[in-house]
Amino acid sequence: MGKRGLMFALSLVLMLIIIASLGALYFVSEESLTKYIILGFMALFVFLLVLDTIIHFSSKAYKLRKKLSSINIKEGDLDDLKNSYMQIYSLYMKLSEKQKQNFYAKINMLREALEEQLRAEKKVQLLLEDVKKGSTGDQKKVYAEIEKNFQKLSRKVQEKYNSQVMHIKEGLNL
Repeated sequence: MGKRGLMFALSLVLMLIIIASLGALYFVSEESLTKYIILGFMALFVFLLVLDTIIHFSSKAYKLRKKLSSINIKEGDLDDLKNSYMQIYSLYMKLSEKQKQNFYAKINMLREALEEQLRAEKKVQLLLEDVKKGSTGDQKKVYAEIEKNFQKLSRKVQEKYNSQVMHIKEGLNL
């Protein structure tokens, strides 16, 4: 839980304690004017509690944090990952400069991982086209390169090329 999440949790607990204390005072109080004043304060604190909750869960930083935690670079399809990255980057660009500093490293790592996936897929595509050329020794070297790049791909992209890679492996008797 980050600093913002901790502050939200503390304010939530504090508001609930104040509301509970005002509720206890309401039942102990005997004067009707005092009860109305206590009810007014209770309504104010309930309003502030609801407002704080709405602001917290609708903030751009919260949405970005949630999207970042939901993306899995090793499982998704590249098109889905690219779309998710674009949504994440769009949210990132809407943050203030101070908030951007908190997310820069994560966004950059995600971008680099996505670029690595794209490079590996492109390399596998090119090598699959070139694997039929040359001698058996050359083909085995190309297959080793395919296998190395194939391992970098996400599971869904691996499924896309798995049959071709297995066919080449069987053809080379590996």
